[in-house]
Amino acid sequence: MLTKQQWLDHAEVIDAYRVFPRLLLLSAFLFLCWYSWYALQTIVCLADRMSGLTQGGQIVQAVASGVIAVTIPMIGSMFGKVADLYLNTGRKWE
Repeated sequence: MLTKQQWLDHAEVIDAYRVFPRLLLLSAFLFLCWYSWYALQTIVCLADRMSGLTQGGQIVQAVASGVIAVTIPMIGSMFGKVADLYLNTGRKWE
C-alpha cells in the first residue's frame, strides 16, 4: 500500500511530465485533423453528386463550403489557445 508521501511523489511526477495537458492537446489536434478530413470529404462528395449543378445545388455547396471555411479556422484557433494555456501554466522548474 502506498503512503501519502508516495502518492504525492507520483502526483509530482505526473505534473512534471504534464500528462493530462498533453493528452488534451493530442485529442484537440486529432479532432482538428479528423474534422478537416471529414469536411473536405463532404464537400468533395457534394460536388461529385451534383455534376449538373442547378442553382439550388450551387447554394447548398456554397453554404457547406462557408460552414467549413468558418469552423476549421475556429477549431484551429481553439487548439492554439489550449496550446498557449499549456505552455504558460504549470510548475516552473528552476
